[in-house]
Amino acid sequence: MGLYLRKAFGFGFVRRMKVLFWFVLFLAPCFSFAQQLDEQTVLKMVSEMDHAISQRDASGLARFLSAELTVIANVRASGQTQKLTMNKSSYIESLKQGWAVATGYEYKRTDIKITLSGPAKAVVTTTISETVTVQGQTIRSTSTETAVIELVGGKPMITSVVANVQM
Repeated sequence: MGLYLRKAFGFGFVRRMKVLFWFVLFLAPCFSFAQQLDEQTVLKMVSEMDHAISQRDASGLARFLSAELTVIANVRASGQTQKLTMNKSSYIESLKQGWAVATGYEYKRTDIKITLSGPAKAVVTTTISETVTVQGQTIRSTSTETAVIELVGGKPMITSVVANVQM
């Protein structure tokens, strides 16, 4: 019976174990390596996020944000500073509300700096310029943002953002 099974399935138990051994030895490290953050992965993620933002697609942006996201915005306007703290749901909701009433919206990211901090973490600092028109009034802002990207379940996600906003 064993000879029949070997002929029917191509090879026996020992040969199957050897194939499995070589797979684990050589291919498994490749899969784990693919789970590391690198500059190219981060830049691709930022580009996809920027596209979602330019389309005012809050749901598209949300897919890059960790469920545990913390956003801190230090907003300076008219000589006064206000600190806003939001989680993922409140941040996405505020974007939806703001974009819903805006008749015009422009967004530009410049001065991107990526610092890799181990295989599963990156810190991205950048300058964001936004112009929004609401009820005929144009509001311009420039912010310096620091975002932390971490692998969450093998997927790069933003876990925190600190923005210093000048209006």
